[in-house]
Amino acid sequence: MIRFVPYLAVLACPVMMIFCMRGMMGGTGQKEKAEPKPGQATAEQRIAQLERELAEFRAAQAQQQPAASAESTAAVGEQPAGVRLAGRGGRPS
Repeated sequence: MIRFVPYLAVLACPVMMIFCMRGMMGGTGQKEKAEPKPGQATAEQRIAQLERELAEFRAAQAQQQPAASAESTAAVGEQPAGVRLAGRGGRPS
């Protein structure tokens, strides 16, 4: 009987791993479909709502796009701060 003790120590790790995995899965291993609470949106309804919000966001962004492109073309003529400093010897005054 004493000669089996080392084997029990080696087998303890995989056996405990199996029990831990079953415990994390809910104990029974059977997956139950969660019922939504009254007033709570299902996954399909939530996805549809998020798609509508994304479409509205893209439409609003497309309306702001022409104004943003006019501002960016005006800013192209400006020089970055590093370039202005380079003309003075590279040191700020």
